[in-house]
Amino acid sequence: MQTAPEATASPSATTQGALSGFLCSADKDGVWRGKASLTNVGAAANTYTVRFSVIRTGSQDVLGMKEESFTVAPGDSTDVAFASIYTSNASGLECVARVTAVPAAQSGSPAESPEGSPAESPDGS
Repeated sequence: MQTAPEATASPSATTQGALSGFLCSADKDGVWRGKASLTNVGAAANTYTVRFSVIRTGSQDVLGMKEESFTVAPGDSTDVAFASIYTSNASGLECVARVTAVPAAQSGSPAESPEGSPAESPDGS
C-alpha cells in the first residue's frame, strides 16, 4: 500500500503535497532502501529536510534513519533516494517519511509533516 506522509502547512513554508511516490522496503538481504519525489508546491524557494526512518511497528521505536536537506525553487522537483537506511530481515518493521520546510532565505522553526504510513515497496508490492 502506498501512502503519502501527512503534512501540516505554515504560511511561510509548506510541506503539504511536497513528497510523492514514496517507496521504501527491505531487499532480500534485509537492506532497507527508499525513494520519493520532492516538489516545492509553494510560491517561494524552500529548504526541505527529508527523513526516512525504519521503525518497529508496535512501539514506533526508530531503528534506522537517513536524512538530507534540499533547497527547491517554486514548482521544481527533485528525486530523493536513500540506499541503506537500516539492515534487518525482522518482521514487524515499517518505513515512514517525514518532511520539514523553512523558507530558503530565512531560518527558524520548520513546518513539519508527522511520520506517515508504511510505504509501498519499490517493486510495487
